[in-house]
Amino acid sequence: MKVQDQHQIKPNTQSCQTSVSGSVTKNELRIGNWLFVDEMINNHIISSIRETMVNVEYIRIDTNEPHCSLVSIDRLKGIEINEILLSNLGFKKCEFNIPDKYKREGCPFSIKFRKENGFTVEYKYGHVYLKYAHQLQNLYFALTGCELTDR
Repeated sequence: MKVQDQHQIKPNTQSCQTSVSGSVTKNELRIGNWLFVDEMINNHIISSIRETMVNVEYIRIDTNEPHCSLVSIDRLKGIEINEILLSNLGFKKCEFNIPDKYKREGCPFSIKFRKENGFTVEYKYGHVYLKYAHQLQNLYFALTGCELTDR
């Protein structure tokens, strides 16, 4: 099954309208992770991982058609987590006067915005600091055994 069948690839890049950030390393990558390539603003989904390269699938901006490319891992950039991305993933802002805290139904953790740069994920065994979408995807998978997909 292709990655684009497992995860909807949408030409709408609103969920990715964040700043392009630092490079990622091979050991933090999983098939299905969302990343940017270079300074491109469209979301790329990893479909296979090699020693120094990855295959990525994305929607071409010029043709609005699915496309696959082989790119060097050092060209990958993290997609910074923001409120739009969290909302697209089904996280909702908590009520009950807890500022900047987000929950998702059935999710074993909550996410709290940190003014210092990024988000704190609070779960049963403690907390961890995250900044990028692929880190959130990896943690969600590690804790639930399921992929984090858009709702």
